[in-house]
Amino acid sequence: MSVNDVKVRIGLAIEAAEEARKLIEQLAEVAAEAGDLALRTVHDSQHDCVNEGREHFKAAIKEVELTIRRIDACVEHARVYRRKLG
Repeated sequence: MSVNDVKVRIGLAIEAAEEARKLIEQLAEVAAEAGDLALRTVHDSQHDCVNEGREHFKAAIKEVELTIRRIDACVEHARVYRRKLG
């Protein structure tokens, strides 16, 4: 495999990661809408299940944010590596 072949493969991986990021953002948007509706529905409740659900929802949002940051970092490192290959 030549250096150019490696650069092409890295480029394809970058494209795939960027597409994954877009899909995750879309998923997060739909999930956030559903979560907001659910939280508005139970806004006065102090039931243990509701409180636990709120915490799970917050944790899920945090994980999505972390995943997007990880993808961004991965893409940036891949671009740097590809540039260093010449």
